Amino acid sequence: MTGDPLFAHPVIDPRESLERARYLAEVSWLGPPQAYWKPPLYDYFLGVHHALFGGSLWPARVSQILLDGGSCILIFMLARRLISHRAGIAAAAFAIFLELSVLLLAIRARSQPSQVRWMDAGFALGLLAATRAEALLLAPWLAGWLWLGLRQYTRRERAIWLGMLALGVIVVIGPISLRNALYARDPVLISANGGINFLVGTEPEYRGVIGVRPGPEWELLTRAPIDLGYYTESERSQFHFRTARALIASDPGRWIAQLARKLGHVWHGRELASNRDIYTSRGESFVLASLLWRTPVLFFPFGVLAPLALVGMAISWKQRRKSRFLIGVVAVHCGAMMLFFVTGRFRLAMLPVLVLFAAEAVLWAFDCIREKRSRALAAAAGLTLLLFVLTNLDVLLRADPEAYESKLRAEEHYFRGTVLGNDMDRPEEAKIELRKARELEPDFVAIAYNLAQLYEKSGDDVDALRLFRQSLAVTERSPAERYVEPAVREYLSKIAGRLRTDETQPDPIRRFATGIGCMDRRDWECAIVELRAASVPGDREEVAPLLGLAHLERGREHLRAGRNPAALSDLSEASRLRPHDAVVYVELGVALTRAKRFGKARAAFGKFRIYDLPRGDYYRRAIEGPNEDDRTIALAAARAIVRHFPRDRLARETVEVLFR
Repeated sequence: MTGDPLFAHPVIDPRESLERARYLAEVSWLGPPQAYWKPPLYDYFLGVHHALFGGSLWPARVSQILLDGGSCILIFMLARRLISHRAGIAAAAFAIFLELSVLLLAIRARSQPSQVRWMDAGFALGLLAATRAEALLLAPWLAGWLWLGLRQYTRRERAIWLGMLALGVIVVIGPISLRNALYARDPVLISANGGINFLVGTEPEYRGVIGVRPGPEWELLTRAPIDLGYYTESERSQFHFRTARALIASDPGRWIAQLARKLGHVWHGRELASNRDIYTSRGESFVLASLLWRTPVLFFPFGVLAPLALVGMAISWKQRRKSRFLIGVVAVHCGAMMLFFVTGRFRLAMLPVLVLFAAEAVLWAFDCIREKRSRALAAAAGLTLLLFVLTNLDVLLRADPEAYESKLRAEEHYFRGTVLGNDMDRPEEAKIELRKARELEPDFVAIAYNLAQLYEKSGDDVDALRLFRQSLAVTERSPAERYVEPAVREYLSKIAGRLRTDETQPDPIRRFATGIGCMDRRDWECAIVELRAASVPGDREEVAPLLGLAHLERGREHLRAGRNPAALSDLSEASRLRPHDAVVYVELGVALTRAKRFGKARAAFGKFRIYDLPRGDYYRRAIEGPNEDDRTIALAAARAIVRHFPRDRLARETVEVLFR
C-alpha cells in the first residue's frame, strides 16, 4: 500500500486520530480540556508510539500487524474451547484482538469461575469499550449468560462475580469518566460522539452509505448545536439525540423499515464505505486485490463467509449449547449497527466469530460426506445456496451505493489530489487527481476550489479565475458549501488586480475583474454595471452569485436608510440571482413586512427558515457583528419568524440564543 499517497498522509478519521495522539504526546497526556469526542484508548496507543518513535507511522502499523497476528492465536483458543480443535485451526485466519480477549476471558471465567477471572473479563471489556464505546452493549449479555449459565452456584456467589465483572469495567472506564467530569467539567461516560452517530444513522438520507459525507455537510451537522448555544460535548450529543428521536417520532414506520434495511446491510457481501471505499484501494496492492473482489454474482470474501457463518450458527445452536454465547455476541453487534449505521469497518468486530461458525459449517459438511448423511447435507446445501443468493444479490443494495459510487470515487481522487498538492508538493499529479474527481462530481465545491488554488500558484490566472467562479456557482446550488465563498472572494480580488490591466484578455474577463475591484471598494453601483457587462451567455451562472451579492449589499443600504421601494427592488433581484442565500430572504422579509405585504414576507422568512435556521449562520454573525443596524434587522426578523411559525421549536431556541 506504500504506493498510495494516503498511506503516509492519512485523511479524515485517521488524520484526526494522529492529531489527537500528537497533542497527547507533545502537549498533555490529559488531552484538550473537553470531554473525549471518541473513545480514547486508540489515541493513547498512537500517542505512546509518537512519544517513543516520533512522527513515523511505521511503528504503529507494525504493532497493529502484530496484534492481528496475536488475534489469530486467540480465535484458535476460543474455537477450541467452544467448538473443536479442528474448528480453531480452520478459523484462525482472521481476528480482532480486544474483542477476542473479552470473549476468551469470559469463557474461561464461566468454565472455572472465580472473582479474579470475572474481574479479568470485565477489565478486558472496559478496554474494548475504551476503543469502541458501543462494546458496553455486550455487558448485559455477559451478565445474563453468567447468571443463567451458572445456576448450580448460589445467588450470592453469582452476585459477587457480577460485581467483579462490573468492577473490572469500572477500573478502566472510571478514570475516563473522572477525567471528563473533573478536567473537562463535562459528565461524559466515555465519549460524546454517540448522539451524532445515532442521528447520522437515523436521518432519512441514510441508505446504506452514510448520507452525511466528510466536508461541509459534516461541518454543518457538528456546528448546529454550537450555534444554538450548546457548548459542552455532552450538550451537543444530547441535542443530536433529541433531533434523532424527533425524526423517529415523526415517522416511526420509516424508521422501522430503515432498521430492517440495515439488518440486510449487515449481512450483505458488499463492504460498505464510511470515509473511504476499500474497493478503490485495490489498485495500490496486489495482495488486497487478490483477497477482496466483486463480480455481479459474488462479493468476496464476505459474500462467502456470511452464508457459511449463518449455516454454522444454525448447526451450532442445535448441537453445541456453549456456542449460543457467541451467537448472542453476533446478535449484540447486529443490534448496535442497526441502531447506528452499517459500514465494513464496524462489521469487522464480529468477523472473527463469523469465521469460527463458517469453519464449523465446512467441517460439519466434511463429516456428513464421510458419514454419508446425504439428506442432512442436501438440506444444509440448499439453505447455504439460498443465503448465498440473498447475501450477494446486488439489487438489494442497488438503490443505496449506486447513488454514492461516483461520490466515493470522487472523494478518493480528491483526497489524493489534496495530499499530493498540500503535503507532498507534487502539483501536476495533484491536478490530475483533482480533474478526475471533478469529472465524477462537478458539484463538489472543494474539488474546484483546490484545483483553482493549484492553477493560481502556478501562475495560470485565467484557468484559476474560471475555476474560482465555478466554485461560487456550485456554492449557490449547494448552500452547505457556501463556507468557501469568503476565501474565493480573496483569491478573486488578488487575480482581478493582475487581470484588470492585461490588454491581452478578452473584454468580459477585464470587465469582471473591474467589477471585483468595485466590490472591494464597496462601490455597488459600479460593481453591478461591470458585472452585468461581464455576464455573457456562457458565464452568466458563474457571475450571478457575485452580481446577486452586489444587489444584496445595495439593497441592505437602502433598507437601513429607509428607502424601502429601492430596497425591495434590489433584494428581489438578489433573491433571483442567489435563490438559496438565507441572508437575502431575511432582508427581503423585513422589507416586505415594512411594505405590509405579509403573505410574501412569510414566504421569504420560510425560505430563510429552511436554508439557515438549522445552521444559525446568520444569527451568529448578527450577534457577534459590531453593526447595530444589522442587529436591529436580525431582531425584527426573529420576532417575525416566531410570529409566522409559532410551533417551530428550533426557531424559538434560536431567538432565545439571540436575546441572551
